[in-house]
Amino acid sequence: MGRFAQYGTSQNEQSPPPQYSRTKDKSLETSFMNHADSIRRPSSVEASRSFGFESSNEDTAPLFGESSGTRRAGNIPRIESTTIKQKFTTTWASSLSIFSYLVMMVVCIYDNGGIENWSTNPMLGPSVETMVKYGANSAPLILYKEEYWRFITPTFLHAGLIHLGFNVYVQYSFGSSLEAMWGTPTWIMIFFVSGFMGNLGSAIFMPTTIGVGASGAIMGMLGGWFLELFCHWKDDDPIHFEDPEEAKLARKQRKKMMLVLFANIVITFALSIVPMVDWAAHVFGCIGGMIAGAFFFQSDVIGVCKRTSTLYISAISLVGLTAVGLWYFFNEVEPCPDVSADGFTNYLPPVC
Repeated sequence: MGRFAQYGTSQNEQSPPPQYSRTKDKSLETSFMNHADSIRRPSSVEASRSFGFESSNEDTAPLFGESSGTRRAGNIPRIESTTIKQKFTTTWASSLSIFSYLVMMVVCIYDNGGIENWSTNPMLGPSVETMVKYGANSAPLILYKEEYWRFITPTFLHAGLIHLGFNVYVQYSFGSSLEAMWGTPTWIMIFFVSGFMGNLGSAIFMPTTIGVGASGAIMGMLGGWFLELFCHWKDDDPIHFEDPEEAKLARKQRKKMMLVLFANIVITFALSIVPMVDWAAHVFGCIGGMIAGAFFFQSDVIGVCKRTSTLYISAISLVGLTAVGLWYFFNEVEPCPDVSADGFTNYLPPVC
């Protein structure tokens, strides 16, 4: 008769309401937890160590939706415990992008004949002409010369050593951990989608400036990480835990991570108003990363209806925002209305 045999069949007896028993239904509980474990990515807590959040007792600090006795050791590479060589070989996409930043900076400075003086480029880098030569974002060149690759190439260029050092440090701090968490294909897609959206936003809202830097892509990774945590909103539901205290700890960890991420995003936006900072690339890179994150991490959402809605809404939003942005750029933006396409060769907007 199974677990419902306890309810009488007499018409005069009032059947008690069905209750879930942890002691009698351990097999059902285990099955449910295994199912919940298979539909979400609980490894976001691993990346919190990039910001210094780590429990003093690992056995009492389970990942989201995971009991202390079922930690999946080795499922996610523990980047913080590896050597630099292992880190760069395990997360090759993030490592390769950082290496490309360094190579392009050396090439630009060498071709420029050295670093420009402080009054010309306070970032300690090459001249504007050299940056434009190697693919800086320039709305006039995209519009009048049809150099569409400039929606991508600015991500791998930097204005100088100061700019380069800051972006390399930030990406090295958490970029490789995110690649280990998400997987290389997902990391690459979010990186390029965010970089493209950031450069497109810069071309639309700052058409008279030169834009370079990986900040848009980096902001997109922060946005994607924030959306991944949001997709795990129900992972700290007490039903996923044998001990209610573990649920409280998981909820506390998730809230702390989201607070830190939100603070970093807000601080970066606030610093974007500083002269020579491309605020549009930061804002639109972050938006692109959030939408891409919702698309790639929708499988972590508990509930078929919610997963499906997240998938379609994020896909439509990403395609729609890109289409509207490109249409507006090519039809409404006039970076230099007094210069025709034929007389454009000598036109060069200032660096941002």
